[in-house]
Amino acid sequence: MSATDYASKEILLLKKQRIETALLSNDLTINYWERVRDSSKYPTSGAVAQYTNELQKANLIKRHLEEQLALAIEALGSLHPVVAKPTAMETRRTALDRMLAEKGWSVLEWATNANVTHHTAKDYYDGKRRSYPNTKMKLAKALGIPPDQLPE
Repeated sequence: MSATDYASKEILLLKKQRIETALLSNDLTINYWERVRDSSKYPTSGAVAQYTNELQKANLIKRHLEEQLALAIEALGSLHPVVAKPTAMETRRTALDRMLAEKGWSVLEWATNANVTHHTAKDYYDGKRRSYPNTKMKLAKALGIPPDQLPE
């Protein structure tokens, strides 16, 4: 998916979200005018006309917003599906999975061969922390790679 498609999708998602928010707000307006209309014991003809006018406006706005929402949803469906970019942790984990598979090691075996605790290797693997230079050197050496080739 191109950068333009990502930008278009983000814009359409924001538009859809704004329309949904406007619909909720408009529903509150409709509920308000219905409550005002229903709670008036002795409405004057002018008040009835105002309630009716406000409800008609709110319902017109609601129909318009629903049409806009349908168009936004249709436009979103016409875009190419978004393939999520991997996070730094997923990229690190994928690279480490490949390296460990080549050695036939689990994270525990990697930690043992690197002479570090299992938690240190697991935290690095999970992306919970960056390693100290000395630890990174041990982890890389156990895999047989230079420390700068260990994924960030």
